[in-house]
Amino acid sequence: MQVCGPSFLKIRDTFKRVEEKIVKTLRLTPELLKSLQERLKKWRPIKNDKVEEAGDSIEEINENSQVGEDLYQADMVLTVEQAEEIVEGIEEQDGKSRTKRQAFKDHRYPRMTWSEGVNFYFHESASKEVRSAFIKGAKLWEKDTCINFAENSSATDRIMVFPQQGCWSFVGKVGGEQNLSLGAGCESVATAAHEIGHALGLLHTMSRYDRDDYITLNTVNIKSPAGTVIQVRLKDFSTGLSVDGCKYAGVEIKTNKDQTLTGYRFCSPDAAGITLQSFTNRVPIMTYNRIYQSKTVLEYRYGTYSTPFRFKIIY
Repeated sequence: MQVCGPSFLKIRDTFKRVEEKIVKTLRLTPELLKSLQERLKKWRPIKNDKVEEAGDSIEEINENSQVGEDLYQADMVLTVEQAEEIVEGIEEQDGKSRTKRQAFKDHRYPRMTWSEGVNFYFHESASKEVRSAFIKGAKLWEKDTCINFAENSSATDRIMVFPQQGCWSFVGKVGGEQNLSLGAGCESVATAAHEIGHALGLLHTMSRYDRDDYITLNTVNIKSPAGTVIQVRLKDFSTGLSVDGCKYAGVEIKTNKDQTLTGYRFCSPDAAGITLQSFTNRVPIMTYNRIYQSKTVLEYRYGTYSTPFRFKIIY
């Protein structure tokens, strides 16, 4: 049930061998570095509100659980063969464009796919919250894909869901029993669905060669006359399939007096109708999208509560 072991040490040594090549691949040209530095001068540091003690993201949870550095891209467990294939790709790339890969396909394909459905069971230590989050996350995948999940502890190939330290999973079907951890702080549906995605064979979308073509960010500052406050209503939010939560698409509305603090974030159509009131006459709004096309419709007003929402913003 441990992340580490002899095979993990071999994987770590394998990545260590190509560390210099990875750094070289990511190093910015002097022109890009200068451009980045100029843009950073216009940005203000942001203070993040802390909500959950264990952490407010998978990366933060795993870092606090002291397992993040032992995992590939913070939450994936690789087999030795998978690690060697990734390293081989890095060595071949060595400064060239990103490999066109999102789902993991190694020499064991198609044996590493769950072609007959995904079998899983819960370790006896799994809490009610862990079980509920995993089942709901699995239903999200069933709803939008042709993948089926079945609770079966005796299947030859199966996932054992348990609350180890951190949130992590193996990538694809590795054969026999494989672990998926939903530890403290990981008991949300979005996190469970994210880790299930890895178990199905998906890498992070940030690894895609064309990721920069699908990152959009729009910002606007709503202002009203001095001495007034603003009410903002989320009229509609729609997006494609995105089971990774608000990290990947949504809208952030900053109504705090201290506008360096993280604002309220929404990323579900269920949030339509929510109304927020500002503490000042200025409300910064950001809509962001890293994967799928989305649409955000906002209405706002200032003055009295009887004033109709007559201003609209659409992204």
